Amino acid sequence: MPRRPVHKSDLYSFDGIDYRINVRADSGVYASIMGDLCKHIVCGYSKGRWSVLHIRYLLGDGATNRLVLDAMRSRLGKMHRYVWTLEESKQDDGDQHYHMALFINSREVNMQSIRYLLIDLKNRSLIKHYKRIPPDISKSSLELQGELDPGEIEEVVSRFGLELSNQSAVRYAIYWLSYIAKEKTKVLDGRTFGASKLPDRWRETATRMPG
Repeated sequence: MPRRPVHKSDLYSFDGIDYRINVRADSGVYASIMGDLCKHIVCGYSKGRWSVLHIRYLLGDGATNRLVLDAMRSRLGKMHRYVWTLEESKQDDGDQHYHMALFINSREVNMQSIRYLLIDLKNRSLIKHYKRIPPDISKSSLELQGELDPGEIEEVVSRFGLELSNQSAVRYAIYWLSYIAKEKTKVLDGRTFGASKLPDRWRETATRMPG
């Protein structure tokens, strides 16, 4: 299969603006996944009142990721967007697992609804287990020093996710979620990543992000 372009720099340019991302010397990020993440993050900010969560999950026996996405669509409808990737597990069980950046309309969907959704997916054996990975500003304070407004970031970070309501939130979200696009541990055979399709009006507002 053709080799996917890998981005190695800790700066990633989207729509003419450079954003800091979380890369290591031994692992860059896949450019196509990073582009999808940036588009969804910036569009969520431009639209207003959208939040993002990072979820790690393992499929249930016999389940497929398509069934998980269909169940999310049935419950959340147009109130959600996503970017997902398939990873090789570091654990000894050898299972593959998924990472998802789940974007939700905060006006219509609250975090409790997402909690119930994940429990329902588990009860229906679509996923075996899941973990919400919260944003941790302390881990990225040195890399993003001087690029975030402390007052802005305190307003938008919670133990569940991140509200995309200001520029600091956008910069931190791109850094935080670039982990999902990392080159290392990716499964390369078959369909191993995907993203929801953004309506045309979302793509138009993405170009209005201030520098």
